[in-house]
Amino acid sequence: MKMKKIILLVIFCLLAELGLGVRLYKVSPNDPLQMRPLLSSLLLTKVSNVESDLDKFVILRKWVRGQFNVGASSSFELNPVKMLGTKHKHSVICDSFSRLYYLACKSVGLKARILHLNTEDNQGHYANEVWLGDSKRWIYMDPMYNTGVVVNGRLCSSLEIHQALGTKIEISFSHNKATTLPVPGKDLLSHFYRFQVVNPSYVFLEGKDLLKKAKRVTFLNWVDEDTPHIRQNTEFLFLLAKFVIPLLFLVFLIAFFHPCKLNIILLIFILALLLRLFCVAFQLQGGGLTLAGDSVEYDAIAINLVKGEGFAITSGNPTSMRAPLYPFFLAVIYYIFGHSYVPALIVQAIISSLSCIFIYLIGKRIHSQGLGIIAGLLTAIYPALIRYTGFLLTETLYIFLFSGVILYILKIKESNAFAKWALAGLLLGLGMLTKAEAILFPLFIFIWLVIKHKNRFKESLKKFGALLIGILIILSPWIARNYNVHHSFVAISTRGGLVFWGGNNSKAQGKWVVVAEESSPEYQALSEVEQNKQGFKKGLEFIRRYPTKFAINGVKKIAGLLYPFEPRYNLAFGLLFPVALVGMILFWKKVERNNLLYYIFLHSLAIAIMFYGIPRFRLSILPYLIIFSSFGLIYLLRQYPKRTMALGLLSSILVANILLFIYSGPVRIWLKTTLNY
Repeated sequence: MKMKKIILLVIFCLLAELGLGVRLYKVSPNDPLQMRPLLSSLLLTKVSNVESDLDKFVILRKWVRGQFNVGASSSFELNPVKMLGTKHKHSVICDSFSRLYYLACKSVGLKARILHLNTEDNQGHYANEVWLGDSKRWIYMDPMYNTGVVVNGRLCSSLEIHQALGTKIEISFSHNKATTLPVPGKDLLSHFYRFQVVNPSYVFLEGKDLLKKAKRVTFLNWVDEDTPHIRQNTEFLFLLAKFVIPLLFLVFLIAFFHPCKLNIILLIFILALLLRLFCVAFQLQGGGLTLAGDSVEYDAIAINLVKGEGFAITSGNPTSMRAPLYPFFLAVIYYIFGHSYVPALIVQAIISSLSCIFIYLIGKRIHSQGLGIIAGLLTAIYPALIRYTGFLLTETLYIFLFSGVILYILKIKESNAFAKWALAGLLLGLGMLTKAEAILFPLFIFIWLVIKHKNRFKESLKKFGALLIGILIILSPWIARNYNVHHSFVAISTRGGLVFWGGNNSKAQGKWVVVAEESSPEYQALSEVEQNKQGFKKGLEFIRRYPTKFAINGVKKIAGLLYPFEPRYNLAFGLLFPVALVGMILFWKKVERNNLLYYIFLHSLAIAIMFYGIPRFRLSILPYLIIFSSFGLIYLLRQYPKRTMALGLLSSILVANILLFIYSGPVRIWLKTTLNY
């Protein structure tokens, strides 16, 4: 009977894998596999009698240039082949020219790829490179300008053009007179300041060529190290769609139909990983990862670390503006795989999935396996925790490290072993090196220990001392490096003062406001350590002079931390938070009043009051709110004496959230007006 079940399960999984593979691998309307017959009928006659690959590429380039006028903006969402069937010429820009040229080459069996070029001030241009089979090399082709670029008398690749810029090497254009555009000059050449390969969306091709024997992945290492990342990595999507996701789905189904302790952990992990890989794949299909804000600096520091230029945002200028662990984390990935965001996102998906297991184990330890399972599953499917896996930000790594620390401390809380508490300090130190805000959490651990042990203060002090020694051991190398660079004590980051001042000044209304003095020549002349001290000094002056305003702003900062509009109403958080509050109260009354998880929430509120609060900053406490909300659900639905009242409370929360979601616009405006936020 068991064998029959297993056979049926395997058959079902294989069918599911096939269905999932077909769904993900489905050829879209913009795929060359569907467009090839349309273009082949038009173009094969034009090149069938031409022997030279170069002549074929030039004929196709001329044909593509003749299909459109240069004009209105276009998009990768548009289908350039469908435009061919219309009576009038469409006006498009470079991206449609390059995509049609790529598809035209593919349709007649020629090898081509799309490039995105950038000037130093970030002005972009799309063009192509084509593969000359006879000479085994790539050459640059620009279908919009209907030209190639000649260096030292021969057509060459983008990399060769890039290397020739700024030298005395002669650069010219193989301009075709059939076009009405003027011959391109320095304006086009300036775009070769940096460039990257852009694989067209939804094209799962050449997955078999993904790996080679060298340490790095082939398509990430085709140009020099200064070349930016590849925005769309089709080969990774191919692997995800055809092999990884179906295999994970198979394991998920096996774990689901055969529950045991190990399979529950596996179930939570696979579910979390599937959702996070889908998120990564979706982001890559949508055009790749675009860096903004903090991500830009993390990425720049990681690149400089790999190059051997130290912890610096700009080459040659060592800094301590960022906590170091996340840039080092990225640097290790870049060193192994080359400068690509995809491996980083894949690793983040894995560690975020491991965080879900930690939350399951924390829930199990503080109450029951049932609480752990619900909390682990909710953490696995919570939208924000999935979405942030796809960003180069510290949150995913920090949640992983911090949840590991909490689980370990809960495990050793009754132990007096010095080594165990020192190890907890080492782990917590890693969290601090990821996000500097964690530097205040040991204070909350001390309060928790003192209340927990009551009349055994020496025992609390011993544990806390061991914890601090562990923290000091892990922070010491970074502190020593900072002293060597700045000749001043810097525990983790020199950015704290800037943020503190931005959240505590006369213009701040609960948000971070850039202070006008920051742009003054006097301030800019200060070193980053002096700027950090100045920021804390100015912020403290404001608090001393305006304590009432600071208190009012503190309330607004907490409101900002818990603000549910981003800008649309966050339904997931709207449902989670009130149930979590109910769970906190019930846990306090029925289970344990001095649980460490309460202090995590208090620590987050304290950080928000001191600096400022935005929805992103609550990400690190979401797993613990999920644990409390899971307890609230279990107690209300199973153990609460007045079942009708419990169902009424949960129904009210649901109805209120639906109404807030429907009328989110007016409510958001009212909140902003009321809070002046």
